[in-house]
Amino acid sequence: MPDPGRRAFFKSFSRQAFNAAAQVVGVTNAVTKATTNVAVGVVGLAVNPDAAAEKLAAAPVQPGRLPAPPAGAADTPGGQIARHKNPYRLMGDQLFLLDQRGLPDRLDEQVCRRGSDVAFYMRVMAVRGGPLMGQLAAYGLALTAREFTGRTWHARQAEWKRVCRALIAARPASRMLRFAVDRMTAIHATYGPDADPVTVADELRKQADALAMESQLDHATIARTLASLLPRPAGRPLQLLVHGAPGTSTGGYIGTGLNAIALVAQESVPIKVWVTETRPYFEGARLATWELAPTGADVTVLPDSAVGYLLDHETIDAVILGAEWIAANGDTSAIIGSRVVAELAALARRGPVPVFVAAPATTIDPAMADGDAMPSEMRPGRDIMAHLSGWKVERPNGYLPTADVVPAARITTLVTEQGAIAPEPAALAAALAARTARRAVVGPAYQPPAPVTASAADDGPPTPDGRAPGSPDDDDEDEDPEASA
Repeated sequence: MPDPGRRAFFKSFSRQAFNAAAQVVGVTNAVTKATTNVAVGVVGLAVNPDAAAEKLAAAPVQPGRLPAPPAGAADTPGGQIARHKNPYRLMGDQLFLLDQRGLPDRLDEQVCRRGSDVAFYMRVMAVRGGPLMGQLAAYGLALTAREFTGRTWHARQAEWKRVCRALIAARPASRMLRFAVDRMTAIHATYGPDADPVTVADELRKQADALAMESQLDHATIARTLASLLPRPAGRPLQLLVHGAPGTSTGGYIGTGLNAIALVAQESVPIKVWVTETRPYFEGARLATWELAPTGADVTVLPDSAVGYLLDHETIDAVILGAEWIAANGDTSAIIGSRVVAELAALARRGPVPVFVAAPATTIDPAMADGDAMPSEMRPGRDIMAHLSGWKVERPNGYLPTADVVPAARITTLVTEQGAIAPEPAALAAALAARTARRAVVGPAYQPPAPVTASAADDGPPTPDGRAPGSPDDDDEDEDPEASA
């Protein structure tokens, strides 16, 4: 039987999330107001952009235990459900980030006043997910430009390049992060020494606003498209396997894969979602379950190593993955363990299980011929053991890549804002071209600069303020930005 309380909660949750998105990106300017009006049709929500723009930002969240769940919301196995909190918000020239490390037990926020702060929280895994990090990088660069308006042109140029290097070095395997840095740099490069730095900062903030709103519209379209592709089995629940957390916590105000599940749940379709722990940071067990709880879906967590058994003994209708980087041939870099999941889906005893990858078209990189050319990222080995305590013996060395490559042959469909496409070169090129033609960069005419990359001299991740290791005044690399604010 349909659950009116659950449906009412979901509708309220969706409307509030989008209103908050509209508020953060400043819907009163012409560009974002137009895209917000489009979003009303895309998401299917009755949103008044002008009213949304007038709402004041909520007070900062105080660290501590989570509040009681809304009426009608399903309980988590632990008896509590986290009140949904947006992954970031802006108040003036401060960017507040929801620290993913505390979820789902704690709602902690971290404040960023400059781009190097954003880079620090990316590096320590307080925030993760390519689409989200792209938005945060754009706002971090806009904050940097605002902070340095009183400096000379040469000082502003040097700081910009330093922060760009810091952001990319923080998470080098994220295509969306690099896309955002390149796009912001393209606008920044159009202004010469005589340009008013306040005007430059204003234009960069507009660009960050546009990028953030575009991301939400794209994600909404992806979620609706994926929801339409998922089957509606007769006489039994729809069974899905999710690896990672392709939702709002890693995508921004509107997510992709998990939001598609929420849309299907809104139709009162019974759903059972199998979520992998997604080691070693447990994005699945912590973030995905947190986001799925309000939808009313039956959520079960399983060890990553149990995927093969699950696929052999349960009728799984689809596997849902996110993506960090997509090569020109369709090979896809995704959160570590994704390749194993996709390979096992193809070998399932009950028959191959379709694998859907939900990602924006900007994740496609035509310069990457195949998966072998993609950049890799190795995290400190100690992160593998970070969740264990009480060891009395010496811990072993760790080996921790953040992502692996799913071969195009193991992907059934790539779901982007340009629709559902086959993971093959012609379809990918057409989708990216259509996306580029549809979304023009806001700002003066420009010639795109060479992609910004981490300097070869940077032998490791940036320090908390973005300096390269070994540079002057390089203090403890784990220093919190708040400590030096």
